[in-house]
Amino acid sequence: MSSVLDPKVVLVTGASSGIGRATALALSKAGATVAVGGRRTDRLEALAQEAPGEILVLDMDVSDPESVRKAVDRTVERFGTLDIVVNNAGIMLTGPVLDANTPRAVSLRPAPRSTPPPSSASMPSPRRCAKR
Repeated sequence: MSSVLDPKVVLVTGASSGIGRATALALSKAGATVAVGGRRTDRLEALAQEAPGEILVLDMDVSDPESVRKAVDRTVERFGTLDIVVNNAGIMLTGPVLDANTPRAVSLRPAPRSTPPPSSASMPSPRRCAKR
């Protein structure tokens, strides 16, 4: 039985655990072709073994724009398109809250009316993603 997701290619960021992992599995079960991105590729490989459909594992860090661009490009190169991006990955600093006002913490805050880094996974190659 065909699904509305059957011909779709979906990239899920932060897919190595939690909501991202569950989302990637659900999309695969619904018939989507799924690319999963994250820093813990061992967990992504395990997810790929569990999923019923084709899964592309991507070593991806959403705090690094070049890493995001490469992940999007690899997805399009492999599947010919990218239809949907699930921006699940988050960026956080670890350590005491009182130390959070560091240059690194400030650099992660989005400017007003801007696209924050985790939401920019589909931005590096929008024309290429739309190509069919």
